[in-house]
Formats: sequence, C-alpha cells, structure tokens
Amino acid sequence: MLNSIRLSCMSTLLGKKMDDHISIQRLTRESNNCGIKARVSRLWDAYNLKNKKDIISTDMVLIDVEGSYIHASIKGSWAHAFRNSIVEGSVYYIKNFAVVDNKNRYRVVGDNKVMIQLYANSTVKRLPDDTSNIPMHRFDLLPFDMVETRMNQEYILTDVVGHVCSEGTIEEKHIHNGALPYALLQDKR
Repeated sequence: MLNSIRLSCMSTLLGKKMDDHISIQRLTRESNNCGIKARVSRLWDAYNLKNKKDIISTDMVLIDVEGSYIHASIKGSWAHAFRNSIVEGSVYYIKNFAVVDNKNRYRVVGDNKVMIQLYANSTVKRLPDDTSNIPMHRFDLLPFDMVETRMNQEYILTDVVGHVCSEGTIEEKHIHNGALPYALLQDKR
C-alpha cells in the first residue's frame, strides 16, 4: 500500500494536477508530498492562556468525500498567512504539508493516529462550491452515560450535545498560569 501512496503522490508532483489527491484515510507519515481535497468543517484559533493575545495555532477539522476526517494545524507564526483565506464550510485542495503524529493530549479527532501540520509554503486553494458530495460535518457520538468515563482523560476532547435543563455557575479552572471558564453539567434524568 505504501508504494501505491508514493505513486499517487508522485503523479501529483509530475502532473501538477489538483484532481490528483488521496483520501484522508490513506495519509501516513510517509505521504507528506500528497495532496488532499477536503472541506473545512470546523475552524478556530488557539490562544496563549497567559496573555490571551498570542495565537498558538489556527486549527481545523478537515473532511473528505469518503467522510474521513483529520485535525489540521497551522502554527501561530504562519497562521496569519492563511487565516483570512480559509473559510469554514468551504472545500480546499491542500498540498505541501507534513503528516505528523497526533497529539498525546487534547486530541480533536481522537481515533486518528496522525494529523496534518501546515507550513508557510503549504498550498491551500479554495475549490468551486460544486463539491456538495463532501459532508459538512462528522460526529462520533458518545452515549451520555459514557461521558463520565472520559472525565480526567486528557487524550481526547469530548463534545457534548444536549439541552440545558438548568442554569449553573460558571467557574474558573486554573491551568498553566491562566484561567479557563467551565460549567459542570449533570444528567437530570
């Protein structure tokens, strides 16, 4: 399989075609010269908790036509070069990125062993809007009674979908010399 990935990526380099791309699911640490075509499902900036001004990174979740998804990140020093040209919900051809090991803590896409790191020389080209066959979102839902098993587990960030049954007090949790607001939720069944 590794040889087929290299051949696919090599034809991209030689032919310089934007329709030459591989699926997110086939990305490995060895596929750094490959191109992908994906929708930006979610997009956010991660700020330094100490001064709340410096951007650590611009991050996104990318989804391809097969529904595979991956976390992509642009370090703060290069984020400004991309931030105004990447729009949540749009589809892009992305090339010249590194495929790196996924984070050990606070993973956005928990079941992926790798993630994408974009650099100043990365290509991020917006594609026409006729790519409706790429899903807008993907969710890996966790039953509510399983949420508690993720408490104090730092390897993955868990989103919770539900409805508000009551209001509570927003408190601050102090981490890394900064404060993070949070609210404790309880199941009222």
